[in-house]
Amino acid sequence: MINIVYVALGAGQFVGQTVSSAINKKSQWELYDDNTVDWWIREELFEIDPSIRSKCSHHFSFEEVTRMENLVLITCNSIKDLEIIRKRNRYLHFMDKDFLDVRLKYHQELHNHLIDKKKDFFQLIYSDLWDIRSFLGTMKECMSFLQLPFDEEKIRYGYKKWMRSNILHINLKYET
Repeated sequence: MINIVYVALGAGQFVGQTVSSAINKKSQWELYDDNTVDWWIREELFEIDPSIRSKCSHHFSFEEVTRMENLVLITCNSIKDLEIIRKRNRYLHFMDKDFLDVRLKYHQELHNHLIDKKKDFFQLIYSDLWDIRSFLGTMKECMSFLQLPFDEEKIRYGYKKWMRSNILHINLKYET
């Protein structure tokens, strides 16, 4: 089982879709073209391979995550990471700022716990998701960690679809 653990709004479903496409060779990126439905409804339409579990960290205790195999942790620790996720929360209207801050603190403490326990995991830095070069390099390393093939063309295509959808949501937020 591959485990992708992230904080809410941490792009864990997108990373799960990316990893899934390497396993089942299924391309579902066109679902990002439909921005008429809410993003969380659209995410449920993606068929992530059953060998992948992609969930928010608040669903697990620290010990449950520590026992996970093939762990990919999307971290959100730097000032840049926090600025991006808070901005994303504003345009996606997901949760109260204080509630997001509590979830971020839990996630950061989980990351510290894994380091203290010397857990083997792949750290995917949140801000790397927002730059195509950083994202491709990070996903190449992630796929190597998971012992999966890296198809740069497919991943680049999916990234562009995902990013375009995010940009459209930003524009919708600031038009209203």
